[in-house]
Amino acid sequence: FPLEQKAEVSKNVVVIGGGIAGMEAAVEARRCGHNVTLFEKNDYLGGGMHCEEKVPFKKYFRKYLEYQIRNLKKEGVDVRLGTEATLEMMEEMKPDVILACVGSKPAFPPIPGIDGGNVVTAQYAFENPDQLGKKVAIIGGGLVGCELAIFLNMEGLQTDVIEMGN
Repeated sequence: FPLEQKAEVSKNVVVIGGGIAGMEAAVEARRCGHNVTLFEKNDYLGGGMHCEEKVPFKKYFRKYLEYQIRNLKKEGVDVRLGTEATLEMMEEMKPDVILACVGSKPAFPPIPGIDGGNVVTAQYAFENPDQLGKKVAIIGGGLVGCELAIFLNMEGLQTDVIEMGN
């Protein structure tokens, strides 16, 4: 839901991370009247979601990223690509608020072989389906695991999804 009311006091806000959450947080904070600086360590916005650009059933994803990038420009967010936020930078800037939108890291269950060379992350699998074998076991039947299974099946690979829940 858009935060349509303006802040009584404009604050200096730093958003760390230019993925989906970071871009949305920066746009909304700016619309509320705050001065916003967004730091992204990569030279592009979108974060880990770039790995899904090849997925046919997510063909509109690129348009969403372009929409968010236009919003950042339109709202006047100071976007600093290729810049990893450091403690020294924050001490120098003295922001009133720091929003850490740094994404997530994959969880690896404590099972034998999980550290083997044939174990890759979902992000790697999305980006490199041609580097996988013909049969792929996907650990985790949540949204990412199921979408990965569908995508890899579309690429001609056989997938099994292993889920610990019901």
